[in-house]
Amino acid sequence: MFKENTFLKESMQAWVKIKDNNNNKNICNKVIWNNKSILIKGKPIFKKLWFEKGIKHISDIYDFRTKEFYKFEDLKELYNLNENDNFFYNQVRSCIPTTWKHQLKLENINDATQQNETLIQKLLKANRPNKILYNEQLKHQKHNKPKSQEKWENDLNNREINWKDVYTNMYYSTIDNTLRHFQYKFIHRIIPTNKSLMKYNIKSSNICDFCNMHVETVKHLFWECNQVQHLWNNISKWLENTNHSLNINYQTISLGITENTQHMIVQAKNYIITLAKYYIFQTKNNKEKPTFSHFKNKLKQKINIEKEIAKNRDKLEIHNMKWRPFLDQI
Repeated sequence: MFKENTFLKESMQAWVKIKDNNNNKNICNKVIWNNKSILIKGKPIFKKLWFEKGIKHISDIYDFRTKEFYKFEDLKELYNLNENDNFFYNQVRSCIPTTWKHQLKLENINDATQQNETLIQKLLKANRPNKILYNEQLKHQKHNKPKSQEKWENDLNNREINWKDVYTNMYYSTIDNTLRHFQYKFIHRIIPTNKSLMKYNIKSSNICDFCNMHVETVKHLFWECNQVQHLWNNISKWLENTNHSLNINYQTISLGITENTQHMIVQAKNYIITLAKYYIFQTKNNKEKPTFSHFKNKLKQKINIEKEIAKNRDKLEIHNMKWRPFLDQI
């Protein structure tokens, strides 16, 4: 009887912690869709196409650098939206509670990296919810460093990594949510490779799609493969020609440059590094080979998109300061 009462007491405590965690004090993590606090004509909203394009949380429509919601022209470019969605977007922004808008201005830029699946969602999906409750109790008893950080420190043989700058880099260097989300997944080591896909019976082989010689791990796919090394070498030579050379190594291409992160040139370099990794991942999925000429075209397209957004925001001068040293070489 005593054990049963103890178990019930511990379970109740775990549920209280879950409720507290799911209060979502960070406004940037609030879900837009089917939220009782965001109502149009008294009803919660849901737009499937926007959801599928990656617009799910408040942080997806809010620019933490300017502390303002994106203008529709910018949002349209970022998510390839329809021009007719302008009215709906204005409705969504107007329905967001004023208290949330004030709180957003106080939140830090790295609050938007905390978009993990809520515990209640995990419990609803789980076959063994008691295990999740137990792990939640353990988590509150002892706060350990995330496993992804420990793995990076082991891989890079570096215990002095400035993780705060690593997480905020992606928000200083780009407004492109696709690249932000990709880098977030990369830092957390959840980019699918043939090694992990074979483990879950999704792929029949763990061999690299580029070289067809070695096991495709994250390190091999984005750094060691000879096809990828050609790309990084060409990027390095190109940067030297712009008089803004970069010591490209595995730590830099994985976590970005973590010194002087608010300097325009550093932001541009971090953008180039992140886009190059995303380009490598895209070519792998498209069963193509990465080439420097193709990458430069992608970079040029992305810079032109940012230029149009900068024009709409009257920030063209800042955009030019960031990219002028590189444009002559593209």
